[in-house]
Amino acid sequence: MKEKYLLTIKADYVPSLMGRILAMLTRRRLVIESATMAKTDVNTVVLISIELIIATGDITNLQLQLEKIIEVLTADVRLCDTILMQKLAFYKLSNTILQIPQGDAIHKYGAQIVNIYPDSFVISKSGNEKVINELYCKLEGKYLLGFAQTGSVGDTPLLESNDEWRIIGLAA
Repeated sequence: MKEKYLLTIKADYVPSLMGRILAMLTRRRLVIESATMAKTDVNTVVLISIELIIATGDITNLQLQLEKIIEVLTADVRLCDTILMQKLAFYKLSNTILQIPQGDAIHKYGAQIVNIYPDSFVISKSGNEKVINELYCKLEGKYLLGFAQTGSVGDTPLLESNDEWRIIGLAA
């Protein structure tokens, strides 16, 4: 049975690393829902988060294959349903939405206005996938001019900062 997992990888940064990891996943014909890479508090270490759909029996083998990559320090795999995950979404809206009841969703969901244009504005909302999608459904229609969301970041053990990572980062 296939399920959605969050694969979190801590690795030494090299420009080709993300491409090699994604190539490994696409060769296996895995469905990748999102992929992000960001710096950590250690200068040379990045955190890669990949949301993917994979058969439960294949996930351990994938994790072991990823840990064989020289730059990969560690890989953690969690079922998406078992951890706290957040996304950030931007919604571009027509100014006229503020004149109808549909515009009340902006306040109800705690979205923030982040940019204003003469005939439109952009709001942002962070939260889990359910909240992001609920707000999208409330705003969907002729007043929603654009939408984009980031990949997921999960609260996994790899987010912990400790001296071991600092030493690895300084040694590289």
